[in-house]
Amino acid sequence: MKRRGFLAVLGGAAFGWPVVAVAQLPAGIPRIGVLIGVDPSDEAPKLDAFRGALEKLGYIEGQIIIVEVRYPMGRPDRLSSLADELVTLGPSVIVCVGRRETTALLAATRQDPDRVHAG
Repeated sequence: MKRRGFLAVLGGAAFGWPVVAVAQLPAGIPRIGVLIGVDPSDEAPKLDAFRGALEKLGYIEGQIIIVEVRYPMGRPDRLSSLADELVTLGPSVIVCVGRRETTALLAATRQDPDRVHAG
């Protein structure tokens, strides 16, 4: 049941995350890739709600999951390279909100289907 709740949170939330630096976490921890087309400060309330929902489900960032977030920081021309970077990390799932972000991720995953991982 926890998995369904987790997927519902991912599917229903429009959110943003600041970049998270993770040092020396054990191998095998699932990664969530996030591509956000706006600045981190614009998404702070959604970020707090999303983190709270994940925590209630037992998904503690830095312990149970790793969240890899990429922002173009006012440069939408960087979305493609950020999408490539996220796909290369091999996350269990990549989420985004917005047409430009979705287009960049679709292009990145179509370039090399072997880099796409199903969770």
